[in-house]
Amino acid sequence: MPGRKSGPKAGVVGGRVVKTPDEEQPYKVVLEHSDGLADSEHPVGSVRDGELLIRRRSPAQPRPETMREWNIGLPSKPDVGVS
Repeated sequence: MPGRKSGPKAGVVGGRVVKTPDEEQPYKVVLEHSDGLADSEHPVGSVRDGELLIRRRSPAQPRPETMREWNIGLPSKPDVGVS
């Protein structure tokens, strides 16, 4: 769409891959935008290509917490047999 920004800052809130048997490409990605405008459609050659496009256009997800981050300051090995 003309005038619409591309990339993760474009306000993409979700996307899906849809099979399009009667089109030139076998699949298309439908991206949902947070700005309230119509969804955008992008033809792709495979489901994998569609998933990659969705990941590229969606904002980065926060990194999940790990056990190491939760245990900062705790000893790495328990003192076994110490009285």
